[in-house]
Amino acid sequence: MLARRRRRRARRLDPRRRHDLLDLRKQGLVGVSAEGLCAERILLTLQNRTDRSLRVAVPLGTRFRAHGSHQDVVLRHPYRLQLPPRCEVQAHLPFFCLEAFARSPAWGDAFGPPRRLRGPLHRFLLHASGLQPAAAQAGIWTLTDGCTRADVRRRLVCEDGSGRHQAAISHAAMDQAQTLLDDLAIEHHLGPTRADQLDRIEELVRAGGRRGEAARWALELAAEDFARHGPAHAHSVESRGLLVRVLAWDRRVADALAAGAVLA
Repeated sequence: MLARRRRRRARRLDPRRRHDLLDLRKQGLVGVSAEGLCAERILLTLQNRTDRSLRVAVPLGTRFRAHGSHQDVVLRHPYRLQLPPRCEVQAHLPFFCLEAFARSPAWGDAFGPPRRLRGPLHRFLLHASGLQPAAAQAGIWTLTDGCTRADVRRRLVCEDGSGRHQAAISHAAMDQAQTLLDDLAIEHHLGPTRADQLDRIEELVRAGGRRGEAARWALELAAEDFARHGPAHAHSVESRGLLVRVLAWDRRVADALAAGAVLA
């Protein structure tokens, strides 16, 4: 009975067009399973249960719920797959994570059936193709978990040459996510705090070749301090020794501060 129903449904499919994976699964024409490969990719397995070749579209924003303590994931891009009759096809697909404070998926982690992503998160992903992957991940986590810049930088880390952990995402990348969210009128928490601004200057100082940019941010922060608290706090960036290092690179900024140009 079930096999007969599947054959009828398969015959109604137009062989010239691609069919949404979620619709095919709902009709029982394609079996779907997914498991983790690493912290960035899943193994997607599709089984064609019909006697016809199927052209399958895996839509952007396809979500897989975790079976376990690891994060849910959402595919980074739309995909197209060809399924021969009664055959199984596998693909290694990159994803974004959806829960910032759960552990990252690893090899063998199981996932449930695919679901369609909706709402602001789906709208963000539709426009995020031009972002760096880390910037898109920051935008996702601020929507799913309310993450701030500091949260994202604590969560996205890597090891430097000496084995020490450091943020794997720059403030410039988070600026990209913030700009896109603002353009889409989606509420978020990626706006920089004062601590984020200080951290940005320190990041640029460590980078070495970004003197002009570091000086500009230092001057803007000093101007904000002056506007809020008066001249006694105009140079409070010095509390972390950053302004002195930046100004040693750019004499024009030092002269501007000395002349009270921060008032402008």
